[in-house]
Amino acid sequence: MDFTEAAIDSARHSWNTLQQGLLWGNSHQSELSLDIPPFSAPISRFQAVMDDDFNTAAALAVIFELAKDLRHESANKQENIAKWQTLVYLAKILGLEANPEPENLSLSLPETAIQDLIIQRNSARKAKNYPESDRLREQLKMMGVTLVDLPDGQTQWYPTEKSHNQD
Repeated sequence: MDFTEAAIDSARHSWNTLQQGLLWGNSHQSELSLDIPPFSAPISRFQAVMDDDFNTAAALAVIFELAKDLRHESANKQENIAKWQTLVYLAKILGLEANPEPENLSLSLPETAIQDLIIQRNSARKAKNYPESDRLREQLKMMGVTLVDLPDGQTQWYPTEKSHNQD
């Protein structure tokens, strides 16, 4: 694998292209009420390459072609909607989805307080006090902090949209 800075930038750019394509429908909600079927040609190409020894690289190329086309929208709204529906359909087959960025990522705690709670949680985990560990994780979640436990034992965190409606 090639993990050079250029390769990582290229992967980031590719994901941004795909994400913009997948999220195209969010900014065109009023147009999506039209009953337009997805394009069959890209679906057939996708199916053919996946049937050819599970060629996911070629399948991704079909998906990226649709995403790039949506970047340069045609004047034909029905064509754009059909491309978007096809893109979303094919991307879901590979488990690729995009969610809009949350608009409000303000934290209710300073970073030092978040780090302190993470340290407390990790201590509880090491002591096998899982109810306390879970309580601290939930407390951080309610404050808009998502934790990711890494295989090396470290805990990474990032701000997320605060959930006001818990199911």
